[in-house]
Amino acid sequence: MRRPKGPGKSKLDAHKLEIEALLKNGSTKRFIAKRYNSTLVNLHNRIKKK
Repeated sequence: MRRPKGPGKSKLDAHKLEIEALLKNGSTKRFIAKRYNSTLVNLHNRIKKK
């Protein structure tokens, strides 16, 4: 049996524009994840989703 899906919101959603700007400026994904107290996997999923 699979776990039910959550609400679909991420704590990274509030920082969407900042994350996009950091990625364009060449910041590493690891740096961005640490900056927003998130995991690298969570950041990858958020980037893939949006």
